[in-house]
Amino acid sequence: MSQPMKIGLNLSKKPGAAKPGATAKRPAIFGGGGDDDGDSDDGDGGGVFGRKKSGSNKGNTKPDGGPVAVAITELGDDFLSGTAPQDTDDGDDAKKKLAHRKGQPPPSQPPPSKYKKAAVDGDGDTTSSPFGGDLASALTARKHREAAEALDPSIYDYDATYDAFKAGTSKNKAGGHADDGETPRKPQYMSNIRKMAEVRERDRRVAEDKKMQRERAAEGDAFDDKETFVTEAYKQQQEESKRLEEAERKREEAEAAKAAETGGMTGFYKKLLQRDEERQAAIQESLRAATAARKSRDSGGASEVGDEDEAEEDDSSTARARAINAHGGHVAVNDEGEVVDKRQLLQGGLNISARKRSDMERQKERDARNRERDRERDRNRDGDTYGSRNGDGVFAGSKQAMRDRQSRMLAAQYEQALKRSRDAEDEQTKAAQDAAKSRKTTADISSAKERYLARKRAEAEAKNAGGEP
Repeated sequence: MSQPMKIGLNLSKKPGAAKPGATAKRPAIFGGGGDDDGDSDDGDGGGVFGRKKSGSNKGNTKPDGGPVAVAITELGDDFLSGTAPQDTDDGDDAKKKLAHRKGQPPPSQPPPSKYKKAAVDGDGDTTSSPFGGDLASALTARKHREAAEALDPSIYDYDATYDAFKAGTSKNKAGGHADDGETPRKPQYMSNIRKMAEVRERDRRVAEDKKMQRERAAEGDAFDDKETFVTEAYKQQQEESKRLEEAERKREEAEAAKAAETGGMTGFYKKLLQRDEERQAAIQESLRAATAARKSRDSGGASEVGDEDEAEEDDSSTARARAINAHGGHVAVNDEGEVVDKRQLLQGGLNISARKRSDMERQKERDARNRERDRERDRNRDGDTYGSRNGDGVFAGSKQAMRDRQSRMLAAQYEQALKRSRDAEDEQTKAAQDAAKSRKTTADISSAKERYLARKRAEAEAKNAGGEP
C-alpha cells in the first residue's frame, strides 16, 4: 500500500502588499475553509483542499512576523462523506462552550426521535405502533376487545381471577378453612407432631419400666428387707401404660383377624371371582328355567309360529335382563319391559339362546330316535335270519346279509375308482397348465432378449455412424 501524499505550504504575509480587487467568494467544496473568521484578508482563501484549521488564522504567523509552516493533512475517510470535518477547539472557544454548558440545567425531555410516535385517541388507547404500525389492525383489535367485554365484563379481570385461584389453593392447604381472618386456622402438621411426641414419650417410659423390672429380677432378694415407696403418680402412670398396652394388643389382634379373614389381595381377587361366578350361575339358572318352561309349553301341544317364537325369545331376554340386574349388572329396559340393546345380555363364552338350545335338543332327540330305529331294524333282521335258519334250514338271512355286504363293498370300490380317476384327470390338467405356462414364459423371455439385442445393435450402428467423419 502506497504512502499517503503530504503537502507543505510556506505561507508568508507581505507587508504593504496591495489588496486584490473584490472578487466573488466561492464556497468551500468540502465545507472546510470559510471566510467568516477573518480569512478574507489573508488572500489564501478556502481554496486549499483538506486543510484543517485550529482556531483562526491568527496563529499562522510567528510572533516575530515571520512565516509559519502549516501542514496539510492527508485525505481521510471524511473526504467522500457529506459532513464537514469537525473543528477541534482547544482554545478559548472550547472553554467558553464548556462553561456555558455547565451553567445550564439538565434537559427535561429526551432528544427528538426520528421514528414516528404512536397516536393516542381520546380513550387513551394507542392506535398505531411507534414504527408506523397499521391503524386498521389496531381498530380491529379494539373492536374485538369491546365485543368480548360486552359478553363478559370480567374477561380481562386477570387480577381477580388470580386472587381467586390463590384463595382456593390456600383454602386447600389450610385444611378446608379460608384465610378470611374470622375462622380460626388449624395447624396442619403440629397436631400430628405432638401426637407422635406423646407416643414416643410413652414408649420411652414403657421401655424404662421394663428395664427396671429386668434389673429388679436380676437383683433377686438382695433388697427384700428394704422399704419401698411408690407415689400415686407412678401408680397412675403404670395403670395408663397397662391400659395402652391392652388397647394396642387388641388393635393388633383385630388387624390380624381381619387380614386372616380377607386374605389381603388374594382374598380380594377371590371375592371378585366369587361374585362373577354367582352372577354367571344366576344367568345360567334363568336360562335353564326359561328352557324348561318352553319345553313344558311345547309338550302341551301348543303350535309355534314365527311371532310366537319372537315373543318367547323376548320373554327369555327379559328374564335374563332381570336376572342380570338382580345380581349387580346393568341392562337397559324400556317401560314395556323390553330389552333396549340385547348385546348387553352377552357374557363370556358361548352365548346360546333358549331358542337355539331347544332346537339343538330337538335335533338330538331326532338323531337318537333314528339310531334307535336303525338298531331295531338290525335286530329284526338278525331275528329273521335266526328263525329262517332254525325253521326252514335255508340260510335266507345270511344270503341277504352277504348280498348287502357285497353291495356295500362294490359301492365303496366304485367310489374309490371314481375318486382315483378324478385325481388323475386333475393332475393331467394341472401338468398341462404348468407346461403351457412354462412355454409361454420361455417364449416371452426369448422375444424380450431378441428385442434387447436389436436395440443394442441399433445403438451401436448409430454410434458408429455418428463417429465417422
